[in-house]
Amino acid sequence: MERNLTAAEAAVLEVLLLNASSDQETEPTAELRNQWVAQIPNLQVVHECGCGACPTIDFTDPKAKFNHRIVLSAFDDTQGAGILVFIDDNQLSCLEVYPSANEAAELPAVENISF
Repeated sequence: MERNLTAAEAAVLEVLLLNASSDQETEPTAELRNQWVAQIPNLQVVHECGCGACPTIDFTDPKAKFNHRIVLSAFDDTQGAGILVFIDDNQLSCLEVYPSANEAAELPAVENISF
């Protein structure tokens, strides 16, 4: 069952795409980051994590194969949660929010995200 992004999910995704650090040797250019942001209005959530501890959402099949992955990362200090955006073959594929303790994590408020 596909669905549109919520306004909160889109806002978190945009802030991360524009500001979060990358796992690559060189940081993505502003032009590339803007290309990723331009994908947000057309994204569909195709899968939601069912673990009960996180609000992770996928925009592509989680089992899909890819050639190149970029991971952007940030943190929510208020709830001690990590936040990752996965970009596979230049397509946004996943927004992951994971708890760093044994408590469930929620989608962070944009103002609580640190880079």
